[in-house]
Amino acid sequence: GYKNKRILEVGCGVGIDLVRFAQNGAIVTGVDLAPQSITLAKKNFEHHGLSGDLRVMNG
Repeated sequence: GYKNKRILEVGCGVGIDLVRFAQNGAIVTGVDLAPQSITLAKKNFEHHGLSGDLRVMNG
């Protein structure tokens, strides 16, 4: 499983894949170029009662 594994997704969009990892116990970090995608990803995580490090990043 993914319990306590660290997952980094570059280009995470609205966080659909990261939600699945987090639901299975992973410690997730998601970055995306689009601020609106990160806003939606944070709402997606809140909706599922999950936490993750979600950031706008360009580099």
